[in-house]
Amino acid sequence: MKKSSGIFLMREINKKMKFMVDKELSVIKSKISQRKEVNRMKLIKFFVILLWLLIFAVSVKAGDLYSDEPYDKYGNPQYRYEGLSGTRYQYDLSDPCDRLEYQLDLDAQMRDRINPNPGIQLDRELDQYGGGAEW
Repeated sequence: MKKSSGIFLMREINKKMKFMVDKELSVIKSKISQRKEVNRMKLIKFFVILLWLLIFAVSVKAGDLYSDEPYDKYGNPQYRYEGLSGTRYQYDLSDPCDRLEYQLDLDAQMRDRINPNPGIQLDRELDQYGGGAEW
């Protein structure tokens, strides 16, 4: 009888230990799950802030690009190149740097397409290539 009561006692201890280990494992799994959720929320928050900053930066820069003022933010004249006809241009298209800037400035390209100034055609006939003509 002692032998069977010892086995019974060992089984009970084994059940209680298994219960305690299972309980501890469930607590650990719960904490890990909570941490993953917190990390996921932090990541989402980071990307939302990053997106907002990107939109803000682009809108601020866009305001600088489409200014109708005759001077840029450094006080330099916006129309730096003058053709033989007297037409003033924002870009000197014989300069590679100005040509690249002109290709990126859609506003200047549109001004050139719809500008009624006959001096633009005269400058082109005289091999004077400017971009972003002044109205």
